[in-house]
Amino acid sequence: MNKKNRNYFSYSAILVVLILIASACTDTSPTQPSESLAPTFSPTGEQPQTEALSESSSPAVLTSFAGGVTVVREGNSEDVLDQNETVEVPLGDQVKLDAAGRGVLRFDGRHEVELFGGSDIQLDEAIFESGGSIFIRLKQNAGHSHIFLDEQMVARLTLETEDSSITTLEQGTEFTLCYAPGNLTCVLIQDGAVEITSREEKLILRKGEATYYTPDQPPQPAICARMEGFEAWLVEKRGPGEVGDLGALVATWPEEPCSPTTPESLVSENPLPLSDGMLRIDAAPYVVGIPQPDDFHNSQQEIPLEAFWIDAFEVTNAQYQQYLQASGEPPPAIWPGQEGHPVKGVSWEQAVAYCTWLNKRLPTEAEWEAAGRGPGANPPIFPWGDDPGVGGAVDNLPRTETYPVGTVPFNISPFGVYDLVGNVWEWVAEPYAPVVEGNQVLRGGRHGLLRDLAYRQPAEPNDERFIPFTGFRCAAGRVQGE
Repeated sequence: MNKKNRNYFSYSAILVVLILIASACTDTSPTQPSESLAPTFSPTGEQPQTEALSESSSPAVLTSFAGGVTVVREGNSEDVLDQNETVEVPLGDQVKLDAAGRGVLRFDGRHEVELFGGSDIQLDEAIFESGGSIFIRLKQNAGHSHIFLDEQMVARLTLETEDSSITTLEQGTEFTLCYAPGNLTCVLIQDGAVEITSREEKLILRKGEATYYTPDQPPQPAICARMEGFEAWLVEKRGPGEVGDLGALVATWPEEPCSPTTPESLVSENPLPLSDGMLRIDAAPYVVGIPQPDDFHNSQQEIPLEAFWIDAFEVTNAQYQQYLQASGEPPPAIWPGQEGHPVKGVSWEQAVAYCTWLNKRLPTEAEWEAAGRGPGANPPIFPWGDDPGVGGAVDNLPRTETYPVGTVPFNISPFGVYDLVGNVWEWVAEPYAPVVEGNQVLRGGRHGLLRDLAYRQPAEPNDERFIPFTGFRCAAGRVQGE
């Protein structure tokens, strides 16, 4: 597929650019530094600056490669494209292909939606966020689509059908959707990961996995895609001949998961994780929250917890590198990093996948807070006590970058858990208080923006406002030898 970026400038566009440049040159207000790879960010949870395109805007261009491509415009007027013709596609336009058609929608010159014969798709939404990220929402009414998101750009795409939705979870995600209304839907992941929602059920698919489902059933458990068969189907689909539906092919594959890629040193008849680098927290009721709650603190309560184990340190870049080499998964959004520093740029799903690889899990929100504050009726709000500044010592922490885990002596909890405040945000599981559906919770703040141990930051699993500053640690209910 040709992914070259084609830019078209009209004289009026050039004039607008010149006016903007002149305006910028006369602006003498001081500029503020921005955080790398992150849109405008507010620690109070304020939404990033966004620009939603109006229906008269054209966030995409469509190229017809084989003819048979029609764009249905507002008012039901139609543009029938010749082969190799390119047109702009504003919001609300519908793209239809006859049996011989093939075309490609391009967004920002980098992200592509390839459409095949019989496809019918509509552009519903395109939001460009500060920092260069983009959100795209499409409605597929029928046919096959092949989605490619550039891994160098922050992009999120949701593809909706009549009875399900598929949302990308990682940069660089590539997947193929087949949709026969009232009959069968199939999804296959070539790279990255997606979340499928259908009939109030959710399923996460990763690289090399596939699923299929009908309107009256939720997505079937992920099966291992037979990629050679799929690649052969894709080559034929791009050709002039007739090719069968992808769903018919996927439905013939054995319903079995892909083989795990855990290193031999971790393979054991005992599925429990090793206790190396972990600390045991005794079973007891633990106090979480604060007496006077607000938007980012829940009301104080006592939660009984079973005994559990938690990593003494945040997962480091060196540890995550071992995981990447063993699993073949794509790196996080911020990569590479310094060996002993915490990994960052990690989505919630990537954190879950890493912990699962080690037979561990993310700590629950209550476990994370209990590990930081310790036991008692009035546990401190910081790992070191109730003084936010530790007598001025906090001022010596790096503000613009992470530091090696476990190297700040005062940033240690009563249980011996390091760096729960600052360094990087940490993902947790199972929020102990309600959050917006689909959101997860971040804890602890990050370098230059410390938060107390009761501070709760809800966020989408792949929220680009926080991802560049987010890592994690793992936990477990039991370990080997216990």
